[in-house]
Amino acid sequence: MQRLVCIFVIAVCCPANATRADGLIHKLPADGSWARYDLQWHGPAPTGGLAVLRTGTLTVSSVGRSVVDGDQCRWIEIRNASERDGQEVVSALKMLIPEKYLLSGMNPPGRVVKAWSRHPAVNGGAPQEITEFTGEHARPIRALSDMFFGMPAEVRMLDEESIETTKLGKLNCPGVAARHILTRGNLESTFDYEVRLHDKAPFGVVMLSSASIHKEGGVTRIPAYLTVLRLSDFGIDAQSDLPDK
Repeated sequence: MQRLVCIFVIAVCCPANATRADGLIHKLPADGSWARYDLQWHGPAPTGGLAVLRTGTLTVSSVGRSVVDGDQCRWIEIRNASERDGQEVVSALKMLIPEKYLLSGMNPPGRVVKAWSRHPAVNGGAPQEITEFTGEHARPIRALSDMFFGMPAEVRMLDEESIETTKLGKLNCPGVAARHILTRGNLESTFDYEVRLHDKAPFGVVMLSSASIHKEGGVTRIPAYLTVLRLSDFGIDAQSDLPDK
């Protein structure tokens, strides 16, 4: 459950002329860029509080460009790898989104023009094209609704904080905190985010934490969870084995 978002780009971190979006994309780098984040997923512990339930990595990549109806678009791939029962489980979602919608508050998943997904438990693990962007077929995209959506109701600026990174060393990172509430019928999901930014990170994000709780009719159905991502590696040679047609 990658509960990821933030909004606002801080000028000191991201150049004013950079294409910007929410969540893990606060600026859009050159095609071929990728950023890998170490992932920790925390959930309720038997003795109370939170405990680390799963670890893994999450990789965001720009894996191609295309023109659709006159719009310059970018293929954005999200790859999630984690260990379960001693085996690595890898899933991927690849979306073609017009670059003009990869902007703060523009809800990129609502602007997807093509998409492919792959999960070992679906379609025998083979790539599957997503041809309908509503309903059950769009579940892989909807799962990102907390990662890329519009302006949250509450945003506050955070003081600069020093963060140690594997590849870039110690970085002084300003940040933003945000709260977003999603409602779907009788369901209400509340997400509280904190994102640390630096222009040396390919997509602008060095660290992201997100706490979520989900209620139905005012009754908690899914208790508090916390997702923490920290930039661990990056490069400019991103490739994808999912189709791009």
